[in-house]
Amino acid sequence: MSARFARVSPVGTGSGAGALAIIQLEAASGDELDSALRRIGLADLPLGAVQLRYLLGIDRGLAARFAPTMAQFLVHGSPLVTAELTAAIQRAGWVPADRELDSPSARFPEARDLVEACMLDALARAPSPMAVDVLLSQPNVWRRKEGRVVRGEDKRSLDRLLTPPLVVAIGPPNVGKSSLLNALAGREVSVVADQPGTTRDHVGVLLDLDGLVVRWVDVPGSDDCCVRASFIDRTAIQAAREVIRAADMVIACADARTSFTTPAVYGVESPLPVLRCGTRADLGPVSGAEMETSSLDGRGITALARLVRDRLVPPRLLSDPVRWPFHALLHEDSTLG
Repeated sequence: MSARFARVSPVGTGSGAGALAIIQLEAASGDELDSALRRIGLADLPLGAVQLRYLLGIDRGLAARFAPTMAQFLVHGSPLVTAELTAAIQRAGWVPADRELDSPSARFPEARDLVEACMLDALARAPSPMAVDVLLSQPNVWRRKEGRVVRGEDKRSLDRLLTPPLVVAIGPPNVGKSSLLNALAGREVSVVADQPGTTRDHVGVLLDLDGLVVRWVDVPGSDDCCVRASFIDRTAIQAAREVIRAADMVIACADARTSFTTPAVYGVESPLPVLRCGTRADLGPVSGAEMETSSLDGRGITALARLVRDRLVPPRLLSDPVRWPFHALLHEDSTLG
């Protein structure tokens, strides 16, 4: 057969073109692949090699030869780069394969079985450092059929390792929610001022909470006077209401001078997990707080990160051998072929 190539579906975050794409190159024999690789400037790519190479004067990327008859080139995933590369490869005599390589087994031909291919696919996309050890353990757990297959709330908890959960901070104005966000992020991501209502719209950022990446949203302050709010404030509160409804966890904030509020103040009546966090603890104890923090002296910031992490992904799920259907192709009766 002629030397063939196929573009693997982009690897990256979000929808559309990914940050990276993989072009897979195949031939009927090792000698044929060597000859075809020379035509595109990839001579002397030995079996097992992973090298930084420049392909056809278009893009620099990683060239890897995983098998005698198959090589891959990891390139930038922009539509322009991939279109130019595929056109140049065709001009060099390569024949397009019938399909793009969009299955995990096609993306990762070095994998021993389907579960390992799915694991490598998920590992390439996982945003949370905590996901690494759990994913690496899954192929052996599935092969040995150890433990139970997680479902329901336990599966939703583990899925948060792959899709950052939404954490929403609520509370009265000028209670320190923005300062808390900045302290957790380790940088200034939210405007801070000693004036009520500084945050008039919700502010969101991805945070690594001791290994678990979350989408943290700081919504505008709300109190019993919100019914007299301006149109701009009411619009912000309506936006906050929609964010709170979608939350995986709500962080209710209060300090020594205020009381804890609830999602109901924003018009959200559905039950949501709520953690009561005392802010500005350097000003005095916060009545009813499950955790007290101070953005000024750093008190409780690390402990809060760990508490949120453990409530969203319970440690028992990480210590027990469970079969986690972390990929759409995996279910209780999945075969490993």
